[in-house]
Amino acid sequence: MTKHPSMPAVSFDNLAIKYGANNIINALVRFVAKITNPQLSRQQIAMAGMQIHLPMTSMRVFHRICISNPTHHEYSEMPNLLDAVHMRPTQVDSRGQTTAGRFNTVLVDIGGGLSSDVSGA
Repeated sequence: MTKHPSMPAVSFDNLAIKYGANNIINALVRFVAKITNPQLSRQQIAMAGMQIHLPMTSMRVFHRICISNPTHHEYSEMPNLLDAVHMRPTQVDSRGQTTAGRFNTVLVDIGGGLSSDVSGA
């Protein structure tokens, strides 16, 4: 991952308008509620999220993230690149045509390093 974001501060409004992240604030407060209270049910997380105030109005945005396998860094000069995530906001070109944004979805396992999988449950 790069050291510096592609966009250092994108407002939540612009995340919805330009990036299509319409539900970003709700997703962030549910994430905070889940991380701070992992024992809560989905309904309890939703209720706890209503009590969380985000102390920010913008966030950093990375337009490209490369994912590598960290276990290979010790044994190789070149990290084993597993995948790349790309994102580009909707733009208007020089002819006035709207160019659709490009988005990838990433599922991140934050299970604390234990062997686990991503399930649809």
